[in-house]
Amino acid sequence: KYYNTPTKLMNILGTTKSVITNKHNLYANLHARFPSVCDKYMARTWNVKKFDTKLFNRTDGKTNVFIVRPVGIGAFSGAGVEVVSSAKELAAARRKLESKFPTIIISEYITRPMLWEGKKFHLRTYLLAKIIDGRLTTYFYDFYEIFTAEKPYIAGNWRDMDIHDTHLKSVGKYVAGPMDFDAPTKKLFNEKIWPAMADCMKYVSRLLEGHAKPYPNAKNAFEVLGCDFMVTEDYDVKLLEVNERTGLSMADFPERRD
Repeated sequence: KYYNTPTKLMNILGTTKSVITNKHNLYANLHARFPSVCDKYMARTWNVKKFDTKLFNRTDGKTNVFIVRPVGIGAFSGAGVEVVSSAKELAAARRKLESKFPTIIISEYITRPMLWEGKKFHLRTYLLAKIIDGRLTTYFYDFYEIFTAEKPYIAGNWRDMDIHDTHLKSVGKYVAGPMDFDAPTKKLFNEKIWPAMADCMKYVSRLLEGHAKPYPNAKNAFEVLGCDFMVTEDYDVKLLEVNERTGLSMADFPERRD
């Protein structure tokens, strides 16, 4: 009923936003249109069916640890995610996931992440996309949240997902950047990390051109999407995914008076 009621403005975009909200499509489309940008801002990714398991044994200095992620309905909030470092572990992950999800991807794992209080973390950022009178515009907010893993980071302990799985539910104290950072951290994020994320999202936004549309019953539409980034120990940023399920709720946030 909601999707059939004529309206001038709807707070959700049509399903064609999947050019970026589907993890497989995001990497494939960014790599096809902006290959150098994709190489800079995303970890190399394959459909698991096309992955060469010889990469587990490579000696070129690149990682031989990979992260397996399902794509499709139900593939959110860390569901089905596994870190693997051998063909045997990958085969086990595939057996577990292929009966539940239509697509599975595998990406190079970031084994040397920047840490927050000794824990792995990712940054949840927000992109507003709107279609008004047929024209797409986007806005990338200069606000982001830190979602940590539950346990301190230990390189080499790849099978303990409490070390590697980063979510809001694992955060002890809610932290939002840059307002909650000390002066040196704020300077680092303002001058290096956030500008790199903004540059990445400039190109991701261009992938929506010609694709992002309202539902047929709506003349105009907008949506806030959640964009997840990791930061390496060298302060390079890597886009993980763009989520239509942001989980954004004021109930999650402490009252702020600053």
